[in-house]
Amino acid sequence: MGIIVFNIMTIKTICSTVDIVTKKTLQIQIMFYKSFLIESIFVICFIFSPFCFGALIMFSVINNMHLGIIFFNISPLSAPINYILVMVLLKPYRMFFVTIFKKIKSGRIKDSSNTEQKVQIIVHRNSAY
Repeated sequence: MGIIVFNIMTIKTICSTVDIVTKKTLQIQIMFYKSFLIESIFVICFIFSPFCFGALIMFSVINNMHLGIIFFNISPLSAPINYILVMVLLKPYRMFFVTIFKKIKSGRIKDSSNTEQKVQIIVHRNSAY
């Protein structure tokens, strides 16, 4: 219920500040609202899906314990999916990851285990080692 109220309050606030803010700020606010709405939909789906599947299993003839375990463990999967949604939906994060992936693909960023770096050990005369 709180997610729905927050979405309604956010869209009312954005509509009330249309005359006050610049066009660029309004676009950023709308981009935020769209991404938050999509994330809210996923959160609601991940919260209610175990209960729906549980009711389906209880009222049907299916007596498989493994299905119940799988369906009730769907909720923890919402966290990584929300992180991926943030990386995809918000443009600054998306652009950052696109540039990182391009650098990795072009070979400018390499794995540290593949590079040969010479480590110089400096030993002082008075050192105990």
